[in-house]
Amino acid sequence: MAGYWASIARITGGPSFRWWALGVVQVGLFMAVVDASVVNIALPGFMRQFGVGLDAAEWIALGYRLVAAIALLPAGRLADLIGRKRVFLGGVIIFTASSALCSLAPGIELLVLWRIIQAVGATAILATYAAIIVAVFPPQERGRALGIGGTVIAVATAISPTLGGVLVQAFGPPSVFAINVPIGIAGAVAAALVLREDRVSTPPRPGERFDLFGAVLAALAVTALLVSLENTIGGVAIAPLRLPLLASGAIILALFVLFELRTRWPMLDVRLFAIPPFTIAAVIMMVVSAALGINTFLLPLFLQLGLGDTPLEAGAELLPLSIALAVVGPVSGTLSDKFGARWLVFAGLCIVFTALVTMSFVGEAASVVVLAVPLLLLGVGAGLYQAPNNSVAFGAVPKERLGVVGGVRSTMLSLGLAFGTALGETIVVGALAPFGGVELLETALDVGVRERLIAAFVDAQALAYRVAAGIVLIGVALAFLRSGTATGQSKEAPQPAPAARVE
Repeated sequence: MAGYWASIARITGGPSFRWWALGVVQVGLFMAVVDASVVNIALPGFMRQFGVGLDAAEWIALGYRLVAAIALLPAGRLADLIGRKRVFLGGVIIFTASSALCSLAPGIELLVLWRIIQAVGATAILATYAAIIVAVFPPQERGRALGIGGTVIAVATAISPTLGGVLVQAFGPPSVFAINVPIGIAGAVAAALVLREDRVSTPPRPGERFDLFGAVLAALAVTALLVSLENTIGGVAIAPLRLPLLASGAIILALFVLFELRTRWPMLDVRLFAIPPFTIAAVIMMVVSAALGINTFLLPLFLQLGLGDTPLEAGAELLPLSIALAVVGPVSGTLSDKFGARWLVFAGLCIVFTALVTMSFVGEAASVVVLAVPLLLLGVGAGLYQAPNNSVAFGAVPKERLGVVGGVRSTMLSLGLAFGTALGETIVVGALAPFGGVELLETALDVGVRERLIAAFVDAQALAYRVAAGIVLIGVALAFLRSGTATGQSKEAPQPAPAARVE
């Protein structure tokens, strides 16, 4: 036993600690990313199991997504205050326990409740993993480490549809949650033994405390904005409420900013956005996430309803994107450590733009090879930009704010993805409404009607991809204009300017 603890001490105190810490956080990251998407495959099965319709079953995914987006900023801030290991480990434990409860849920109501709690655990993981990586790796290795994180996300995303299909078919829908339990237990034990709070966290300033009122304002603003981007929730049309929700979200967001500027210990120090490299990196994250959200929504729909592919076939056809992401991510991170991030981000976004424009010309006669080329380009471009851009964002801020920056990053990605998905859905639904709606692609028996539907879908898809390319141009312009070499880490991250604060 003494030899065992001596080995743990060598790991946690030695020079290889950073790689052990990287491996530990990747376990939690992999689990959280897989679960976020694998559930979609199981939704029809849960509808049959519980005898409910889509308007009820969609809350299994929607409740999780809303809570995750709301809790990201508070989780990141809490990690800065009480320690990143505590929040990460707590997240893994909550996620694992709630996964077990989800797998045993006797009805849809309890399943949605446990999913909401599961989202809290996932949020703690997602808000801290990158901050832990940045804290333990020196600047010259940071891009490579973040690139490995991008690879884990890409692999998890790639295998989710296939893994979900296999589990549901072999063991039933609850198995998509049960699979998390042994992985989560192993991850929690590893995190408890390997991670050291003094090496992954920066002590808070004396007297610093959590900004509860700011957290409430942020939650209300994010909820209003995200709900406004949905088309229906629980069978209720959101379109008539969209403008009031957007206005409410904008007003609450403005109040949040004003309060954060005046409170003594803000949840989000909005003066961080006065640091140009951080702000530019955050905006780039959001616009690219929006563009990729359009692709994430459209392509599976096109493959399955337009081309008639099975879910497994569609998943296989999407693999080039994930494989390219997995291969290019670590390489891009290493290159950014050596040569700086500016031109890698710019080149990656130019490739993403080219891929999206190319996708706008893909029609119903497209072969697997023709489809694979723009998907490979999309994966290469996304992989080339992500790690360097993340490195810039984290390297530009004070170390004691890394947790909240992780929350900002994940919130930007969530909002961008939600906006892109809603935009793609609006374009396609609007184009097919005169023909009877998207669902007729699956049910129409008349060949002529189906051909007109597919033609309208392809035209709408082309427009949506061109809109996505236009959105990416914002990121291209920002990446080109970014001042300095943007290596991803300044010698000493600038401190936000002081201002008058109130208790």
